[in-house]
Amino acid sequence: MSATINRGQPYQGLRPIIMENQLLRVELFPEAGAKIYHFIYKPFGHDFMWHNPKVDLQAVTLGQSYDDNFSGGWDELFPNDAPGVFQGRTLADHGELWCRPWEYQVLQHGPQEVEIYLRLRGTTVSALLERWITLKAGQARLFFRHRITNTGSDSLNFLWKLHPALAVNENCRVDVPGRQGEFVDSTWSRLEDPHLTFDWPLAKNRSGQTADLSQVLPFASGKNDFVYVNDLREGWCAMTDTAREVGFALTFPKEVFPFVWLFMPAGGWRGIQTVILEPCNTCPKDLDVAWQRGAIGTLAPGEVLNCQTSALAYAGVKRVTRIDQDGSVADYDPAPGQG
Repeated sequence: MSATINRGQPYQGLRPIIMENQLLRVELFPEAGAKIYHFIYKPFGHDFMWHNPKVDLQAVTLGQSYDDNFSGGWDELFPNDAPGVFQGRTLADHGELWCRPWEYQVLQHGPQEVEIYLRLRGTTVSALLERWITLKAGQARLFFRHRITNTGSDSLNFLWKLHPALAVNENCRVDVPGRQGEFVDSTWSRLEDPHLTFDWPLAKNRSGQTADLSQVLPFASGKNDFVYVNDLREGWCAMTDTAREVGFALTFPKEVFPFVWLFMPAGGWRGIQTVILEPCNTCPKDLDVAWQRGAIGTLAPGEVLNCQTSALAYAGVKRVTRIDQDGSVADYDPAPGQG
């Protein structure tokens, strides 16, 4: 019934930190952007993290292409997604958290809980990123405490999002308690000529055809979806394998992350299939547009953003309708005759 934390055996020259209890085994690589590469739900022997069969885990350097080095697993993005110049700063592809080594210190060794502290100082922007990760005995839930500090003398406008790439198949569904969806690009849709905004999850094209974007496409479709979901009622998102009735969810404060981006290639982009759940503070990915809309993170000089999130595994559920603060996951319960 105890929780443990240990250094694992080297993989590709990198040594993981392994956090484990009787329900979860989590492996993260501080030298590779503090990436969580394995999130294994032990009762099912199931690793929720997707691993790119074409790109192996490796340490990369700031400024390299994210897509070309996308090995899968769970990254965080800050202070941007798409590369470019924003407010006088040249920002690297997908930010700088994923491609730099993090300092770390083990704070608690168990047996009731284990905790690791990680930190990284920004180079493209003046900021200090800190993360505390805790695993408690007997819980299939990983807790995060995040702190972002603007260490510069100017205001900082930024994007920040979680970015776990999940292993999926055509039996999987994605649940987000949002009311509206918006396609990132009209070409990134299973529908031909879609309306750019729609009532999540039912998107329509201009010919009246409808698609349920909560249902993951089969790999053989060769299609993709990439959408923003907003107007969240609650702060969570989930992916469930409905055949096995096992799933993965994120919880977060919707005041910090008012958007959930969903990147869902199904064979149509680089020949891969995954679903990336992306709670984000910003929309859209063009930071100039997000800044004009007032939909972007902002910290004054010396200001601090504190935030708590979690990741959890669950079973016995086909369609998530609610996740309570204690991590309880509610299944869909249709009214009689509604199926």
